[in-house]
Amino acid sequence: MNGREFWALRGLSDDALQASLGKLLGAGARLEARIVAHLAEVEERRLHLLAGYSSLYDYCRKRLALSDYEAFARIAAARVARKYPLVFELLEQRRLHLTAICVVREFLTPENHRELLKEISGQSKLQIRETLARRFPRDDARTSLKKLP
Repeated sequence: MNGREFWALRGLSDDALQASLGKLLGAGARLEARIVAHLAEVEERRLHLLAGYSSLYDYCRKRLALSDYEAFARIAAARVARKYPLVFELLEQRRLHLTAICVVREFLTPENHRELLKEISGQSKLQIRETLARRFPRDDARTSLKKLP
């Protein structure tokens, strides 16, 4: 396998392939946490505005070439993590993913963030929504089901 064809993995044993995948996921999580931290600092210093972009989202889309969702999720994570630095740690440890942060961000408070972040750690998006529905029931939620045609 030459260094340019990283996708040519047939020569790896099953154990080596799985070990390599685990290492990559760990490295990816560390890298993601650092990207989020950098975006938080770019926003704090207002570097996106100094560079002539109208918003951090515009900066991420045009300067960093992130997709719509990548920009949205990372900006949301950066803003939440700036308020609650535990988010950086949980991202780095792969206990929290960007989607989780986007889903839970409106429910976090200085009083509950530690407990809530730990509770949703390792959960899927659906599990997180179920946790939030249980912990924060909405008064306007419909209590009856309507049969569809």
